[in-house]
Amino acid sequence: DVGFLFTPDVSGESWWSLAKPSFAFVVRNLFDYGFNTNFHILDENSKEPPKLQRRIDLGSKWDLPDFWVFDPHLAVDIRDILHDNWSVKKGVHLGAELYWKMYDWWKGTWTIGLNQGYPTAGFGARFAWFQIDLVTYADEVGTESSPEENRRYMVELSMDF
Repeated sequence: DVGFLFTPDVSGESWWSLAKPSFAFVVRNLFDYGFNTNFHILDENSKEPPKLQRRIDLGSKWDLPDFWVFDPHLAVDIRDILHDNWSVKKGVHLGAELYWKMYDWWKGTWTIGLNQGYPTAGFGARFAWFQIDLVTYADEVGTESSPEENRRYMVELSMDF
């Protein structure tokens, strides 16, 4: 795997300098040579496994200007380009995070996004030693002709000390 991260040096009072963008480019399985040997441990008649498939990921992050107690961020990713089952719906991921901070001991975040065509959302808060995180997201587990959503809901409670 090979990846590059580029953060342009933007100065002045332009829109670019307020947004503070970063861009990423990653090639996974660059040489895509697959597996050399099949040991036939489970099935003596098994065939050689398929190659891993070269994939390209593109991404960007935008750190927007702070306002009041909020620190907003936006992100856009296009993942798994060149995969046999790639589609715009499965490949595009969008997200927004709104961090908030009242004091060092009282802070949290609101998040929303789009993952494989399905909405995601989350809330996190820390109050002194106590922390709570609530999140929902979904993955596409079906095919393009027969989509099927696999939705998850999670709650995490913890004490950080």
